[in-house]
Amino acid sequence: SAVGCSNGFASNYPCNGVDLLSFMPLSEWSSQAANDVWGWTDPDTQREYALLGLKEGTAFVDVTDPGMPRNLGTLQSHTTASVWRDIKVHANHAFIVSEARNHGMQVFDLRRLRKARG
Repeated sequence: SAVGCSNGFASNYPCNGVDLLSFMPLSEWSSQAANDVWGWTDPDTQREYALLGLKEGTAFVDVTDPGMPRNLGTLQSHTTASVWRDIKVHANHAFIVSEARNHGMQVFDLRRLRKARG
């Protein structure tokens, strides 16, 4: 549930005029680390998604209702786990890279999220 910014904090998190609308712990994905977040708005449905770079891969979260985010699933790393992952979005695709040896670039068609239920 939403927590307003009061006296420089929203719950346990420092803030400056920004409210905390929801929180999902890394344990939601059985992950120990995350390092990047990107977003995508589906041009057909106007649903909004967060793409979260995890140590083990990339998580997809429906944030259309920011007070009730829904974990839709994870695209596992192409090779091994890495604390560094970078995600960029162009049109309807996510481009995911990592410093993990031989990872290369993963390309994910974000339109697949339309059918994801989590």
